[in-house]
Amino acid sequence: MTNELLVAQKLSSLRVNIHVINLMNQINDLQHNNKLKTIVLSEENYDKLKRLGSFGESFNDVLSRLLEMETGQNTKHWSEK
Repeated sequence: MTNELLVAQKLSSLRVNIHVINLMNQINDLQHNNKLKTIVLSEENYDKLKRLGSFGESFNDVLSRLLEMETGQNTKHWSEK
C-alpha cells in the first residue's frame, strides 16, 4: 500500500470512530436528560417481544402498546371492586 492509501484509510477509520463517539455522547446526554432508560431483558423475553412486534415496530412501540393494554385491564379491574 502506498502512504497516501494508508493515510486515507486511517482518516476514514478516524471519521468512523468520531461518529461513533458522537452517537454515544448523544445517547448519554439523552439518558441524563431522562429521555431514554435502559431495560435489561433475558434473551427469551427479548425474543418474545421481538415476535410480538409488527414489521418496523420498535421495542418502545411494543412496550407502549403492552402497557396501554395492561393499564386498561387494571383500570377495568379496579373499577369493578
